[in-house]
Amino acid sequence: MIGIVKERYWEAATISNIVLMTGLALGRLMSFLVDGIPSPVLTIGLILEVMMALWGFVSLRTYRDADQ
Repeated sequence: MIGIVKERYWEAATISNIVLMTGLALGRLMSFLVDGIPSPVLTIGLILEVMMALWGFVSLRTYRDADQ
């Protein structure tokens, strides 16, 4: 949350978000492969985690390209 308030922490906060969301999504995907397709709520969770990770990648790339 500090990355929202203080710009100098934005990049570290975004990288942390990418790592967290990617890890959650990969763990959930592994669970899908081992246990089968779960309830729709958990499937929606996977979709949202992937979207958040992708949004972080795009934001980070946009931010780094703007600095150059």
